Amino acid sequence: MTNTPFESPHYSLSDRYDLLWDVIQEGARIPAWIVYPRSENLIHDLVEIKKAGWHNYTIGTRGLGYGDGDTKEEFISDCKHYSLKFIIPDSKR
Repeated sequence: MTNTPFESPHYSLSDRYDLLWDVIQEGARIPAWIVYPRSENLIHDLVEIKKAGWHNYTIGTRGLGYGDGDTKEEFISDCKHYSLKFIIPDSKR
């Protein structure tokens, strides 16, 4: 795991995207952090990952979407694109 400004000794972060896919397909809503370039800066944003609406997944915040789609392959590609790190649910540790 790369160092990020949101790492903490109080919770564990993961980039196990297969696990995240399975958890959201079960109906969980998972907090995560992403990194994306904006102009010449890197922006770190807190997002929610969930299964919603017409799609098998969405990545976004209230009023701002970073990705959505229907396949596991699309999901993993979006997660990698944003260097997504998520809080591992207690039931999956």
